[in-house]
Amino acid sequence: MKTAAAVLCLPAFATTTLALWDKTPEQKRDEIRQMKSATLAVLYHLKPEAANLLKGAEGFAVFSTKGMKILVAGSTSGKGVLVDQKTGQKTYMKMAQVNVGLGFGLQDARLVFVFQDRKAMEEFTTQGWDFSGKGDASVAAKGQGQGAAGALSFMPGVLVYQFTQNGLAASLTLQGTKFWADKDLNS
Repeated sequence: MKTAAAVLCLPAFATTTLALWDKTPEQKRDEIRQMKSATLAVLYHLKPEAANLLKGAEGFAVFSTKGMKILVAGSTSGKGVLVDQKTGQKTYMKMAQVNVGLGFGLQDARLVFVFQDRKAMEEFTTQGWDFSGKGDASVAAKGQGQGAAGALSFMPGVLVYQFTQNGLAASLTLQGTKFWADKDLNS
């Protein structure tokens, strides 16, 4: 009987204990800011010209993503921050992606969006972007000039860098991906 009571109490104890380890919104924002700084340091090491590109942009967003794929289904989630270069305002965001296709593995990647167009940046900030209803959203590198070498032309006025431990990616697929503002961290 005591064992049954202990088993029944275990979920309540676990929930209470895990709540003690839960991070505050400020701790979560701090982790995202640290990730942003580390990601930009890696980007500037891989592509030093990216520093000037970001300085001249309306704003930029940096995301950390983690994904897993087993056989035919996979998902990726991430978090990041968008920085408006003119106002200094930071918008903390989330992303999620679902993908279908044969594969197996884990992925830890970083995305850096460079917004050269204010309207595109404001839309990303306020409405988020949803690629779930679109067809192939793959990006091919285009001639963007020497300052944007290694960036992928995503849409007019928006460039993207994507890299993993293996370096810069040559393509980017956002099919089935959604980006949105994190209400818990922007309050």
